[in-house]
Amino acid sequence: MLMDPIQQLPGQEISLDEARRIMNVRKEYFNKMELALRLATGILHDPAVTNFYLSKTNGFLFSKEELQKLLDSGASYYMVIAGAHPEKTEQFEKGDPTVMVIPCRLLTKDDCAAEEGGMILEATGLAPQGTAAGIAKTNRLDDDPTIGLEHPPATDVTQINYV
Repeated sequence: MLMDPIQQLPGQEISLDEARRIMNVRKEYFNKMELALRLATGILHDPAVTNFYLSKTNGFLFSKEELQKLLDSGASYYMVIAGAHPEKTEQFEKGDPTVMVIPCRLLTKDDCAAEEGGMILEATGLAPQGTAAGIAKTNRLDDDPTIGLEHPPATDVTQINYV
């Protein structure tokens, strides 16, 4: 049983000072918890968990072309979702933080999602709806369709300057 979609709240423009404050609050919280996280994750003996929680990564870089690909998908909304790399690759360690940007519809809830305290993301994919690629996409829903972008290189941003 589907419930009403969650209302989309508008994004807010922020000033350079507000952006710096947001970034610095995260750094402050990280610094306060670093020792406790080292102890807690060390007890778990899981290097990937330690890697995730002790990562200072807070910036994920996308090119204009990548963002244009998202805009060209025709979606009305785009969700940024935090995650962690599930395995070690040439570029990433297992547990490295990551983000995904996924074209989507408004979020919805059903009974299962409500029990988990979460939402259902209805991804619309990168192929624009109504195009040959979009029609082919909807005809192959049993495949593993490309639904969004994962971040390219990530970094620890420590300052924000206006240029």
